[in-house]
Amino acid sequence: MNLIKLENGMRIATQQLDHTRSASIYFFIGCGSRYEDREILGASHFIEHMLFRGTEKRSSKQLAEEMDFLGGQLNAFTTKEYTCLYAQVLKNHVATALDIMCDMLCNPLMSDNDIAIEKGVVLEEISMYEDSPEELCADLLCESVWNTDSLGFNILGTRNTVNDLNSKKLKNYMQNFYVPERMTVAICGNFDENEAVDILKHYFSKKQNTGNFIKPATPKFNQAITLKQRDFEQTHMILGFKGLPLGDKNKYAAAIFSAVTGGTSSSRLNRRIREELGLAYSVYTFITSYLGTGLFGIGAGINHSNQIKAMEEILKILEELRNGISQEELYRTKEQFKAVMVMGMESSSALASAMGRGLLLENKYTDVDTMIKKIDEVTVEDIQNIACILTDPSNMALTVVGRPEAEQIYSSMFCKYCHR
Repeated sequence: MNLIKLENGMRIATQQLDHTRSASIYFFIGCGSRYEDREILGASHFIEHMLFRGTEKRSSKQLAEEMDFLGGQLNAFTTKEYTCLYAQVLKNHVATALDIMCDMLCNPLMSDNDIAIEKGVVLEEISMYEDSPEELCADLLCESVWNTDSLGFNILGTRNTVNDLNSKKLKNYMQNFYVPERMTVAICGNFDENEAVDILKHYFSKKQNTGNFIKPATPKFNQAITLKQRDFEQTHMILGFKGLPLGDKNKYAAAIFSAVTGGTSSSRLNRRIREELGLAYSVYTFITSYLGTGLFGIGAGINHSNQIKAMEEILKILEELRNGISQEELYRTKEQFKAVMVMGMESSSALASAMGRGLLLENKYTDVDTMIKKIDEVTVEDIQNIACILTDPSNMALTVVGRPEAEQIYSSMFCKYCHR
């Protein structure tokens, strides 16, 4: 990876892959729901939508048609800590695609008419996620465990806050966050590096910073049981624990522990909950790391009448894992984990994404060889230690969406788990 830093602090990462015929371009901006105030919830995500609504020299229709003409892919997404605008195009179209993306980021129109139209789109997106048991359950879990911190805010905002957004609010917010010190761009594939850097300098070299650096924080993790009645075909539950922050030295052990628990077809949860008991079609684990904190979770979609049995089995499996795993289980999971990681990182898109995100949040990029080495170094003892950290009863929360049982039933199960 080649790293170029402009005088204003904007970082540009490039990686040549001469065997490819395309290139991927990823812009990362430190602008997410974690940095919002309650009055403008959803602003980061709404701005992401407005980037596609036209610029001073390109209408929304022209943006779409120009990218289609190039035969490329252009998209974006927003998380709690950043917004990402990305594209993948053939090697002879990189300069044009980069010019389009820079124009979108530097010169969005933000007209009142476009904002009014886009509000309808975002409100429908909110409704869509509320109709998804898994998404609704995950959002409610974050809101409950970080209920005193902006990390718990919903990325989409609320209907009220979205309706209250206007051009002035969005432009002021954007001016404070779409600044060089909070931006990275990564380009990976077959492209002319000098030409790409010249385009980026043309658009961004004169951009001024606001002193609004990304500042890590450690919010309090709150124990909570959150129950939501909804008319779904299944009851969805997520058992959450305080996880690891970005850059934690135990992150590789944690990733392998998550895979052993519920990340593979031979994982403990999949074998017991699905294959042996037939209690769920989908049962899974996840690890999400943020600046200063993180979340480890176990999720499942369950028939309403089986949710207590499933939860009892999940807690029993966690207790077993706290007593350790076998060397064979560790080796098998390591090999599967490495295979997924290596194959996933072989595309220019995955490399560019990892480079840009790593530089933005951790000010570094870890290459695949280093990650493989770190995975190979994980021991059985490391897994047992991290199991005790990630399944600590004092940092446990539960969210159930669908037809939850009475709260005291879950509380009783928690008490038993805490005293085992």
